[in-house]
Amino acid sequence: GANSTVFLLDTAELKTGDYTVTVNGETTDLTVRELGLDLSIDDLNVTTDDDVEGTVTANSGGRDVRVQLFDSDGDEVANDTITLNGQGEADFSLPVDSAGNYTVEATDLDTGVSLTSDTVTVKKAADSSSDFATSVVTDQSGDVVEIPLTLTNTDIATVTIGSADQGYSANVTVEDGN
Repeated sequence: GANSTVFLLDTAELKTGDYTVTVNGETTDLTVRELGLDLSIDDLNVTTDDDVEGTVTANSGGRDVRVQLFDSDGDEVANDTITLNGQGEADFSLPVDSAGNYTVEATDLDTGVSLTSDTVTVKKAADSSSDFATSVVTDQSGDVVEIPLTLTNTDIATVTIGSADQGYSANVTVEDGN
């Protein structure tokens, strides 16, 4: 507010606990607590089709945290700024499109406290494909027909049934449920 003064106090060398601070004859109490910053990665082995995902937590919410993805050369390849919710937690997702080894660094923007994750190994995603399990499926007109498909490295495919020459055509998106 008006006529107030702001001081920056480096608490890096202080132990947790209560302190009395005196500046220019003014005394105030100060409590130093652990930030409790923690970083967890959901999966340390992903493919180029996936994002590197994880969670940042701390002992207090409402904090802005910068998360950065670095390659093995130390070059930043992705970043985001997240805000910890009221429980002191926030999820992040960082895209990666090249195979290699990566680390995530989380930095609390108020304190500068940072930590680095374990190495995340990213492999090139295998090519996906889909095919009919049998080349011809026949049944009586008007019946419901089961069409078996084979999906490789994917859960979703678009199937075209029929053609304009056959008098019917349908494009159907299918998803492997298990």
